[in-house]
Amino acid sequence: MSEVAVLIRLHAKPEHTEAFREHTRELVRATLTEQPCTSIQMLQKDEKPGQFLLLETWADKDYYLSDAHQQSPHMQAYFEATQSMLADVGVELMTPVAPLPKVRAKARPRLKAKAAAADEAQVDVAAA
Repeated sequence: MSEVAVLIRLHAKPEHTEAFREHTRELVRATLTEQPCTSIQMLQKDEKPGQFLLLETWADKDYYLSDAHQQSPHMQAYFEATQSMLADVGVELMTPVAPLPKVRAKARPRLKAKAAAADEAQVDVAAA
């Protein structure tokens, strides 16, 4: 089992920036619940709002590349929802040369609870 850092550059079409950002946030929340995922940072470029960067760290490169992750329901839903929104995408796998930060096993239930609370908050705001 080898660690891997994944750098994903995403460029949304200008007319889809807001929707794309929300779909990507949902993907990040769902992916963080996968056991081998140790962290994800989602960044948006200030001067070019349609450009995003995901920096993911995984404890298991083989799992990241496997169908268990790539064909998971949340990944498939994301691909389907955002396929027409993307202008460009680039993915690089990198080998960590310093220790990766670890998400403690105890933190996973809190991450799931935060994701559920965030989803409820979005529904409440939309209903208001």
